Amino acid sequence: MSHPLDNLIRQFDCENLPPSSETLVYVNAGTGEVLLRKPSLLEKMRYDFKCYIVTGNFAEVNVPDCPVYPVRDRAGRAISLNVEYTASCQSDAEMEGTAVRRLKVVKALFKQHSVPATALEQLIKQWIQEVGPKEPGRFIDTYFSLKEQLETHLSQKAAEIGLVLEVRLSLKNGDLIKPLQIPTLETTGIFRVLVKDYDDELSLKIKDALLRVAEETKINIVATNEKEAAILELLQNEIGIFLRENTTVHEFCYHQDTLRDKLVDHLNRQVLLSSGRKMTSLALEKNTGKLRLPEEFPPQFTYEIECTIKDSRDPIGVKHTVLVNLDDLGKYTKAKIDNLDTWLNGTIKRITQATLLEKSYADVVLDLNTEPSKITQEIRYAVEQEAKSIGYSIKHLMVIPNLEPFDLKLQGISFEQEEVFETKDPRIKDAKLNIVVRAKINNFERIKAYLNPRIKILDEIKRTVTECARFLIHGIDPERFYLRFYPSDRPGEVSEVSVADELTMEISQQLQEKFGLENIEIIPKQQESRLVKRYLDLLKGAPHDFKVITSPIGEGGKGEAVEFTGSFRVVAIAEHGWGTFRQTNYESPTDEIEAIKKTLQTAIKYGKSGLDLVPSSFLKYTNQEIRMKIEKAVKMSTEEIRNIYGLEIEIIGSLSRSLTKWEETIFAKYQDGVEMQREIQHFEKQEVEKLIRDLRVWSDTLAKDEQKLLKAYFDEEDDEGLKNLRQQKDNLRKQIEDLKKKLESDTQLGMVSGPAAFDFDKHLKQIGDAGASSRTDSLKEKEAGK
Repeated sequence: MSHPLDNLIRQFDCENLPPSSETLVYVNAGTGEVLLRKPSLLEKMRYDFKCYIVTGNFAEVNVPDCPVYPVRDRAGRAISLNVEYTASCQSDAEMEGTAVRRLKVVKALFKQHSVPATALEQLIKQWIQEVGPKEPGRFIDTYFSLKEQLETHLSQKAAEIGLVLEVRLSLKNGDLIKPLQIPTLETTGIFRVLVKDYDDELSLKIKDALLRVAEETKINIVATNEKEAAILELLQNEIGIFLRENTTVHEFCYHQDTLRDKLVDHLNRQVLLSSGRKMTSLALEKNTGKLRLPEEFPPQFTYEIECTIKDSRDPIGVKHTVLVNLDDLGKYTKAKIDNLDTWLNGTIKRITQATLLEKSYADVVLDLNTEPSKITQEIRYAVEQEAKSIGYSIKHLMVIPNLEPFDLKLQGISFEQEEVFETKDPRIKDAKLNIVVRAKINNFERIKAYLNPRIKILDEIKRTVTECARFLIHGIDPERFYLRFYPSDRPGEVSEVSVADELTMEISQQLQEKFGLENIEIIPKQQESRLVKRYLDLLKGAPHDFKVITSPIGEGGKGEAVEFTGSFRVVAIAEHGWGTFRQTNYESPTDEIEAIKKTLQTAIKYGKSGLDLVPSSFLKYTNQEIRMKIEKAVKMSTEEIRNIYGLEIEIIGSLSRSLTKWEETIFAKYQDGVEMQREIQHFEKQEVEKLIRDLRVWSDTLAKDEQKLLKAYFDEEDDEGLKNLRQQKDNLRKQIEDLKKKLESDTQLGMVSGPAAFDFDKHLKQIGDAGASSRTDSLKEKEAGK
């Protein structure tokens, strides 16, 4: 079988050369001398010559199954280099002649017992050994970095023997360098493993694994002649070793993601990277076998536990809330817990009871109100240690027991109570109060004396509020309680401290001193009693009218009766009048007002300053001074109301009186005279208005006549007429001036609307100036005629 290189150079029998135009080269087999000519007969007789035919055509050589250069190191790694090349003896113009190059090729490839192709392969091996490390392992490790350098070196060495060589190096089994997907095989995928804290075998399966090429060590894929089955076995073995040395059963069962990441990191660093691989994904499937996993519980448990303390007959309740988390399945498995909920409940109850058994009620309350609480810390620590021993971690919240002090602290103090108290006057026992109390309690040390399971703190607080209010009101006059309970809202009035304010201050002080309460708010509210309601009803509504008819008794019945009217209203309980007010009793406010009205009328008429003793001439006042004296006397009559009813009333506005019969007669006559005067004034007004109209016409006529007479005067016709006109004008001016004065006087009396009804100044000026204007015009005309 011929070699592809034979197309470039081949050996023939010198006696039987085929006809060819190609170059013939003869080689002296003894001396190695190369001739381009045919040897002579003598030379043939003395030496053995080999004959070669060299062509200029390209020869492409590919030897895929014939490694030219195998390399094996001490570790057993091996690679085989394949050389694929294209060879030619042609040269460029700058290079030496073709014949010379062909002589070099024949001389270099001449071997006594070899063909040119075998000789070239031997040269390539030699040239490869000239480049790179001499140690095989080093050569294998650096192959990919040397490849380009090797190809260049081979081309250069071939050129030295006259060959134009294009070299391409490759590895035998180089197609192994590609990503590897580990298949899922039911028979080979499952394998047995052990973990460090559990004695029984567990099962694991590699469902899927992707191994990519590690560029820095990929030569080992070829050098180790990688096999998929061997890789799978390697992975299983390394995973088994890792789990046995580094993994707990808890991590195996509950932390697959974390375990997978650890395995991938371990396999890459310790195994795969040196094999030319890098794992980028790994899917595992576990089988716990005979291992019993705990039930799926909610992470939070709540327990209500009743415990006995040394000074209480009744147990106290303590609420525990715990958050659990399984940290160590190995410990839990060895503990052999049948039911976690039952175990937790029993453990917490045992520890809580043991801790509180020797504690008093006060000890428990005071300790649990401090931060941090020693009791809470003691219980928490004990529960956490017990849980840790079975592989669990716990976050333990111990809720404050359901004891009254903690309820008051959490919810605050808020209540209102209604009581009826006795005032300073033992007869007044219906002082009704509603007291609202709000406060905060934080410092239990201040209530240490009340920290007893048989004492209700809220009842003690309520009792203190009631007793404090009772003691204070017992020393207060009924009048002050009912009338000055709230602070006065009258501007500028300075009064004593109100009952409400005094109650607020006293109760607040008592609560702060006895119980240490904070943010205290006391709101006393006076409740409506029968007396208060009666009093408030009297203050309501519009003022009440009254009428008094008096006839002076000192005039023997001859004096005229005078009638006075006015109005009053109840404004307050009179000073020191509460007892009097309380003693009176009426069916309704209307009845009481009517009684007050009758009493007032009697007092005005017959009292100390009664009007029946005042002369009628004085009662029929005609000026303000006498009127004010009568009103003062009437207001003095309100003292009777204070004495009889205990009330303060106010006479509203001014007193008014009606006309007597004699005054009514005089007034009627006066009214008739006024009507007559109005008719006279109306007649005179009509006459004046008529005169004004006549004067207006007269004035306009005189002005025109004057112009005519003046014109006649300048024409020397009528001097007498002009004199008469002047006399009339003077008379008219005097009449107008007299009329103006009369109208001004009548206007003041309201007879006419005023002098503006007739423009006097206009007409006086018209009378005075009309002649002058006409005279001037006539003179101008006469002068122009001359």
